[in-house]
Amino acid sequence: AEYMGESNFDSPVFMSLSLDLDARQFLALLNGLHKMVFQDDSSYTIAFLAEQLFSKSTLSTDMVHSSLMELEAALRSCARSNNSPADLERKLQQTDMKPEHIGVFVNFWKAEGPKIITKLCDDSTWNPRLESLQWRMDVQTHGKQSTSINEPVALLEFATAAKGTGGDHVLRLEVTKDNIGALLSKIQQIDAQMQRLS
Repeated sequence: AEYMGESNFDSPVFMSLSLDLDARQFLALLNGLHKMVFQDDSSYTIAFLAEQLFSKSTLSTDMVHSSLMELEAALRSCARSNNSPADLERKLQQTDMKPEHIGVFVNFWKAEGPKIITKLCDDSTWNPRLESLQWRMDVQTHGKQSTSINEPVALLEFATAAKGTGGDHVLRLEVTKDNIGALLSKIQQIDAQMQRLS
């Protein structure tokens, strides 16, 4: 991508997002920016999009390039902020973007936004992540202490996957009743912390 800036929809100062394109061309522009910014398709550049879509534009070349870079930054901002379609529409209405283009942008974001967010999350995840958890109950038939015999135990199987490893790693645990209580307590603490931060 040629521009790494960030658009601030809430700021009263912004470059123009008003483009002399019809709705079909504007959608093609958003799709092109999507391929350039989030799919790393090197065949799409600001210059290429300007040439393909603005051949009949009355805007100056500099204005076209500036507006495209601002639109690219707006897409990046939406992705980083995880904007809902309603949030996006409200923010775009504070700009000089044409109403028909706002509708196209919001519909584009409804369709592509979740996929863009998922890709950004995947791209930024390097640590192994939990893929699945399976469990079953068993009865312990031998142990160091005779009191542990015939006690129920849970057999846990955690499958994790790390980016770029091409395979899963499986961790198997045997957990007693006391261990389960301690594990649940820790999970509840983690959940409470996540709730506070989200």
